[in-house]
Amino acid sequence: MRLVGTIDNPDLCERFSSYLNSQNIEHHVDLVVNEDWGSDDYGSAVCQIWVIDEEHVDQTIDDLREFKEHSDHEKFKAPQQAKSLFPPHLKSLKPDQIIEPKKSPLLPKKESAGRITFYLIMICVLLFVWGRMTAPSFTPYLAVLPRTAIFSPPINKQLMYDWPEAYTIIDKAVRLYGVKSFSEPEKMPKEEQYLVQEFLNTPYWKGFYPKLLVFFGVSNSSTQVEAPMFEKIKQGEVWRLLTPVFLHGDIFHILFNMLWLFILGRQLEERLSLGRFILFMVIVGIISNTFQYLMSGSNFLGFSGILCGMLGFIWMRQRVAPWEGYFLQPGTLLMLTVFILAMFGLQVVAFLSQIIFKTTFSPGIANTAHLTGAAVGIILGKMNFFTWRAQR
Repeated sequence: MRLVGTIDNPDLCERFSSYLNSQNIEHHVDLVVNEDWGSDDYGSAVCQIWVIDEEHVDQTIDDLREFKEHSDHEKFKAPQQAKSLFPPHLKSLKPDQIIEPKKSPLLPKKESAGRITFYLIMICVLLFVWGRMTAPSFTPYLAVLPRTAIFSPPINKQLMYDWPEAYTIIDKAVRLYGVKSFSEPEKMPKEEQYLVQEFLNTPYWKGFYPKLLVFFGVSNSSTQVEAPMFEKIKQGEVWRLLTPVFLHGDIFHILFNMLWLFILGRQLEERLSLGRFILFMVIVGIISNTFQYLMSGSNFLGFSGILCGMLGFIWMRQRVAPWEGYFLQPGTLLMLTVFILAMFGLQVVAFLSQIIFKTTFSPGIANTAHLTGAAVGIILGKMNFFTWRAQR
């Protein structure tokens, strides 16, 4: 949808709108008032003509130019609309009046805007609360065992990107002997010690990041060479490609993500059809999740990959289609960009410290998902498929 021009006379605007209807050109009209105190035209009203389909933009611009020069031409004497675009009291505007644009049935309905975004927030919150209520209590544990395999709540085991066979061995030990048994390895029964050893001998995918550490001599691990990938997905659990986005690690993680989902998600939902809004999130979610899995294994959670995709999408739409009205202040965009890059910089510092100083510090941030999501969002933002479509 694009703004093609303005007419400063409401009656002439109605005539031109009637002509566009006769040509089957979908459009809508906004009546707005100039509220700039420093302008010579302060308080004057103009009609904005918006065309829905891009293919009619050039024709409408030419017609509008001709209409302004020859409004009485026979060509523009189309039948008047049965109902006026503007109530009579809006045709004599005053500066202190609050002007409400004419609402077209082709535009998104305000009462439905944000509904899917609200449902997404509720799903994330409910899964977070459910996970917190069912997660095992934290206790000291053997350093050779991954914390995720021991303390993840049951719902996370079903929705994380992968739950490798090695983790199911730990599950078995927890079911038989409890979590607390890992805090006293000297008291472990032989059967549990056997399960721990079986876990250590079972390779699972930890990502390319550990391979880089091996390459630089930081780690001597060799099990990654034969580690299987996409174990659960290969067994048909394809929902795992997307569902990690609904899981969150702590209260600050979910609060930050849900705040930005509320701000960014509503803008996309109001401007895209329901199907394309969902398709956008599925595309960004699957791609960002998969890249993160390839880099670090399955131990990642959160909606931030999609949020970075939304951020990149809005940034691009503001440049290629500013008339669509996506709103993101430059300061806000700069703040979020600096935050994402700072987290990436922290990861780089951690990586260099592991190589140079042989430290074990790792920030545990899904930087690959963030950067990949932003890149995918920018690419989708350049596609005409995701332009503002009329809600029919």
